[in-house]
Amino acid sequence: SITIENVNDKKAIELNQQQLIKGYDSNGNEMPEYSKKTKQIKAETGGFLSPSGRIALKDEGDFFNDMRVFKEPDFFALTSEDQKTNMLIDRYGKDVLGLTEKDSETIIQETRTKTIEEIEKRIYT
Repeated sequence: SITIENVNDKKAIELNQQQLIKGYDSNGNEMPEYSKKTKQIKAETGGFLSPSGRIALKDEGDFFNDMRVFKEPDFFALTSEDQKTNMLIDRYGKDVLGLTEKDSETIIQETRTKTIEEIEKRIYT
C-alpha cells in the first residue's frame, strides 16, 4: 500500500532502538537487568550500559547498526541483518524487534501527509 511505502525507515529504526535503550521490547515488557558482573565489565571496558540498567542489545552496536525495515503491501516489520539476531531473539524474544502500538501509530500518522499527496497526484495527473 502507499502508506507502507511511505514509512520512514530511519524513524522506525530509531524508535525501536530508543525503546530498547529505555529497557523495553515492542510489547512494553521490561528487558532483563544487566548482571552486576556485566555492569562491572562494561564500566571497565567502556561498553554501552543503558540508562535503564536493562539489556538494550547495543553492546557492540552490530545488532543496532544492521537494523532494517522490511515492507510488505499490508505491513512493515523491523529486522536486523546482524549474525547474532536469531540468537538474541531466542534469548530475549521476537518482540525485541518491532514498535509499540504508540510508536507504530506515530509512524503511520507521519506517513499520512505524504500518502495523501501521492493519492492526489495519482488521481489528478
